[in-house]
Amino acid sequence: MNILLSDRRSSQLLLFCASLSFSSVLLEELGLRLSWLWVWLLVFICWRYASLKSGKAFSRQNQSLNQSLNQPQSWETLAIFAILCFAGYHLLFYFFEINGQFSIKNPNLYGDLPFHLEQIRYLEKLDHFWPDNPIFFADHLRYSFGINWLTALFLRAQLPMGFVLTVSSFVFLYLLVSELWNWFGLWGVLAFFGSGGGWGYTYRDQMRFWQPGPEIAWKNLFLAVFVTQRGFWFALPAGILILRMMFRHFSTSEGLTNRQKKIVTFIWAILPFFHLHSFVLLTAVITFLCYVSSGAAIFYYFVRRSWIPAFFIFHSVGAGNVQRTLRFVTNWMSESDPLWLSWIKNFGLWAFLPVAGIVLAWRFVPRSDYRRPMIIFSVVSFVFFSHMMLAPWSWDQIKIILWLYLILTALVASLLAEVARSWWFALLMVSFYMPGLMQFWGGHPAFLSNQVIWSSEDAQAARQLVSDIPPMEGILIAPVHNHPLFAAGQPVVAGYMGHLWSHGIDVGGLEDAEKAKILGKKIDDPRWQKMKVKYLLWGPEERKWLNLQEPPAEAQWIKLKSIDAQSLYYHSL
Repeated sequence: MNILLSDRRSSQLLLFCASLSFSSVLLEELGLRLSWLWVWLLVFICWRYASLKSGKAFSRQNQSLNQSLNQPQSWETLAIFAILCFAGYHLLFYFFEINGQFSIKNPNLYGDLPFHLEQIRYLEKLDHFWPDNPIFFADHLRYSFGINWLTALFLRAQLPMGFVLTVSSFVFLYLLVSELWNWFGLWGVLAFFGSGGGWGYTYRDQMRFWQPGPEIAWKNLFLAVFVTQRGFWFALPAGILILRMMFRHFSTSEGLTNRQKKIVTFIWAILPFFHLHSFVLLTAVITFLCYVSSGAAIFYYFVRRSWIPAFFIFHSVGAGNVQRTLRFVTNWMSESDPLWLSWIKNFGLWAFLPVAGIVLAWRFVPRSDYRRPMIIFSVVSFVFFSHMMLAPWSWDQIKIILWLYLILTALVASLLAEVARSWWFALLMVSFYMPGLMQFWGGHPAFLSNQVIWSSEDAQAARQLVSDIPPMEGILIAPVHNHPLFAAGQPVVAGYMGHLWSHGIDVGGLEDAEKAKILGKKIDDPRWQKMKVKYLLWGPEERKWLNLQEPPAEAQWIKLKSIDAQSLYYHSL
C-alpha cells in the first residue's frame, strides 16, 4: 500500500524526533537557551541527519512479520483509509476554541490535557535546565516530557499552539498506522483501533458505546491511550519499529545491517524521555529475545547506547516515586471479580488467543524459531503485570499491558497466517475486534458534547497577571485540574492532587498546608521549607475552595493587581 510509510520514511521521522530531542536537551543542559533562530537551525540539522542516516540504512520497501499479512486487498485498503479519516477527524477536536471557550470532545482528556498544556507553556519559557516540576515546586520534573518538550520547541520557533498540536497529532497518527500495517497488516491496525471490551459488555448504558461501564478497564486504545497519553504519540510507533526490526533480525538469514542497528538502538535509547513504562517493557523484551536467540552481537549495540537512557532515568526516577508506585494487587482489571471472568469481560474472545498461540507454536514452530519462547514470555508477562502494578493508579497498568497485547497478537497472527485459510482471518477479526470498533465509532466527535477546559477571557487574565513573574517562581493556587493559570505555563506550588498522586508524589497533608499558608496559619509540613512562596493567585476557584471572598488580613497578603475576577497577591517573607 503505497500511501503508507516505508521503513525509510518512518525511521526518518522517528530519528528526527529522537535527534532533535536529545541534541536540544544537551544544549539546554550546557546553558544555551534555544531561541527561535537556534530552534530552526537545529531542526534543519536534525532533519538532514535523519534523512541521510535513514536513506543509507533502508533502501528497500517494508518487510512485515509475515508477508501474507500485508498484501493488501481492495477492501483492506478501504478499511485503512476509513480508520485514518475517522481517527484524524477525532484529532481535529483534540483542543479547540469556540465561543470564547477552550474545549475538548474526548472526555478522557478533561483531566490530563490542562496538565500537558501547562507543561508545554512552562517549557516554552523555561530559562534553566533540568526543569523543576511545574505542578509541584518542591522537586524537579520527573515526568517523561519528551513530546511536550518538542511541542514547546516549535512554540519557541513562533508557531501557534493549535497548529503544532494538530499537525503533530496527524503525523504521529499516520506514523502509527503505517507501523501497525507494516508489522502485521490489517490485523495489526484493527488490534489497536478495535481493542476494548468483550462481547456483551460494550453495549451497555443505552447503547452508548463510548462508555462500556466501570467494570471494563481495557478500553479502546486509540480513544483512551493514544489521544490522552501524549508520550505514546512517539513511543507507540517507535516501539513498534524497534520490535519489527528485532523480529526481522531473528527471523531472516541476513538480519539487520550495522546502519539499521544504529538507528534502532538510538530510537530505543531516547524512549525514556518520551515514555518510561514503554522503555522498561521493551527493554525486557529485547533482552529476552537476544538471550534466547543468541543475539549478543546486536545486544552489544544496545549496551553501547545505554548511557543515553541512563541519563534520562537518572533525572526521572526517585526512591520515593518508586516506593509509592510498585505494589501487588489481586487483579488490575477488576479486583472484585475472579481473574478469568475479568479477562472475558475486558478482552472477549481475544482472551483465548494466547492459549491458541501456545498450542500453534508447539505444534507448527521449530525449536529454533524465536516465536516459541517469545509467546511464552509474553503470556507469562501478561499474567504477571495483571497483578504487579508499576503506577499508583491501577488503570495506568494499561501502558504495560498494551505492549504485551500487541506482541502476542502479532506473533499469533503470524502463526495463523501459516496454518489457517484467509476467510478465517475475516471471521476472527470480526470476533476479536468488533466490540472495540463499536467503542471507536462511539467516540466520534459528533456523538460527544463540548467540555470546557477554561474560558479564553480567564486564561488571558491569568497570563497578564503573571507576565512579569520569572518562570522559576511558583504561584499558590487552588489545587484544581483545569486552573486558568495553566494556560500561562507559570509553575504552581502544588497542582491537582490527583495528578501529583498519579506521578508517585506523596500528597498527604499537602492541601491542608496550602490552606494554612493562605490563611496565615502555622505549617508543620517540612516540604514547605524548600518552597519560598511569594505569590498567590486569587480567583473564582480559590473563593470556591476556601469559601472566602478575599484572603484574610492577618495572613499579610498584599494585592499587586487585579484583572476581572482574578487578583495577584504578594507575601513578604
